[in-house]
Amino acid sequence: MRARRFFPLFFLVLSIALAPLRAQLVPLEVLTLPVEEWTIRLRHADELLRTGRWSRGRGEAEGLIKQMRRVQAQGEGFAELVGQAVAMRAIGAAGLKEMPAAAWDTAAAQAIGFDWKTLRLSAYGEAGARIRTELDSLATVDTRIRYVEADGEIVRPDIRNRKDFVYPAALRVQRINGQVIVESVIDERGVVRRPKILNPGKAHPLLVLAVLDSLRDWRFEPAQLNGKAMAVYYVLTTNLRVEE
Repeated sequence: MRARRFFPLFFLVLSIALAPLRAQLVPLEVLTLPVEEWTIRLRHADELLRTGRWSRGRGEAEGLIKQMRRVQAQGEGFAELVGQAVAMRAIGAAGLKEMPAAAWDTAAAQAIGFDWKTLRLSAYGEAGARIRTELDSLATVDTRIRYVEADGEIVRPDIRNRKDFVYPAALRVQRINGQVIVESVIDERGVVRRPKILNPGKAHPLLVLAVLDSLRDWRFEPAQLNGKAMAVYYVLTTNLRVEE
């Protein structure tokens, strides 16, 4: 009998160095955490979502994220704060049954540093149940993706559409650079799923979010094995820096 052979899943690594255009940098007031306005906005988003006002709750969370990108802030807990805003955005999408967006933000919030266990998901009704399903999926190892049993060659996925990264204005002013390494899955349709940060804590959370918000919209020609599309892991290494 012919021996069965297992080939480790192909890991595609793409490195991109980003050098934002030079711009006049205007000093801004630096806020110290906790920022009362941000706390109020997060609480408001949470209240909207708990009462089923999904679109307004998600809009409030997105508005807060935009404000965080513009305003300099310092202090402990910034990653958790950004992650919580993304989590609120995920719950809003789940309430609206926009599950691709909800699934991505569920994983993104966790990747940035938010602990989903701090939320009682049952308080959000069916939306919370949908988020719980996504979290359970993230915790499950899909062996169909991790390993492939085959004799043929893998054709690498190819980028079809790519959305540029947007460098956060607050970090541009502070000249904060960083490297973000993201592992994700490119599925059989060429859609990017299940983002995970491989170098957690090494880059500012707003840089991490900038990469994740861009990568979610990338599309690929899927990988192929013996002419058949297959899901593979994809590793993106991004170096973000402000030009001197």
